[in-house]
Amino acid sequence: MSFKDGVLNVAGKNERHSFTRSFTIPEDVDAEGIAARVKDGMLVLTLKRLPEAEPEKIRVS
Repeated sequence: MSFKDGVLNVAGKNERHSFTRSFTIPEDVDAEGIAARVKDGMLVLTLKRLPEAEPEKIRVS
């Protein structure tokens, strides 16, 4: 997996297939917070927003 110029490139292979995918990632995603894992045979990508991109929560009373 690599991330450059706003594009996340993912590549992998198993016994039968190989694959590559490219995703354009929004600017408000923290590049350091990108993670990938395989769960039940599925690739799971986790993208975290930069703290300043998170919406402000307003308490309603």
